[in-house]
Amino acid sequence: MAVSCEEDVNSNNGKYGPIESDILFTFAPDSADGIGTTGSITLYLKTEMIYGCMNYEIVYQEDVQTNRIDIDIEGIVLPGEICATALGPARAKIPIGTIVDEFNLYFTYESSTDNHYVSISDSLVVVVPVDTSFIHYVDYLDGQWW
Repeated sequence: MAVSCEEDVNSNNGKYGPIESDILFTFAPDSADGIGTTGSITLYLKTEMIYGCMNYEIVYQEDVQTNRIDIDIEGIVLPGEICATALGPARAKIPIGTIVDEFNLYFTYESSTDNHYVSISDSLVVVVPVDTSFIHYVDYLDGQWW
C-alpha cells in the first residue's frame, strides 16, 4: 500500500509514519575519486516501498564510534508541507565521516536490531550480514543508487 501525501506523517511531534517495507543501504565516498582520496563516506538508506511523494525522509538518530555505528530508525516523515509529486522511496543520507577500518553497524527499528560487519579499505567496502531481518546491503553502482 502506497502512502498518500495527505497522511499525517509530517507531524513532527514525536510521531512519525511507520516503515512498512524492508530498507536497503549502501556506502558511497564523499568524493568522486573514491574513498582512498578523502577517506570520508556517506551511508545511504532507502525503503523498498515506493511512496506517492518522492521527498519522504527516513528519520534516524546515529551514534558513530571507532568500532561501532548505531543507527536508530524512528520512522518516515514528509518534510515541510510540500509533496514532490513523483513516486519514490523514503530516503536518508547519513554522513559517517572518515572511516577506513572494520566496525559493526547496528540498525534498530522498533523492537528489531540488525547487525552487519563492515570492512572499509582505500578502495573496497565489504559488508557481511551477521543478524538481519529488515535491512539489507546493496552495492553502490556508479551513483545510480540514490
